[in-house]
Amino acid sequence: MTDPEWWDDSAYEAELRRSRRVARFGWAAMVAIGVGTTALMALAACAVIVGFVMLAVGQDY
Repeated sequence: MTDPEWWDDSAYEAELRRSRRVARFGWAAMVAIGVGTTALMALAACAVIVGFVMLAVGQDY
């Protein structure tokens, strides 16, 4: 099937480029949030483990 002669693909292709760019930024934001959340959870887990070790050794800070 061919497009009519009056059909202009440039606007459609521009919209595709724009939507792909938005999708890339969306994925980048989700990855950044996931990595940041994972890092904060790991930091909190380390703090809890250090606290338990300090309790077990008998240090009181």
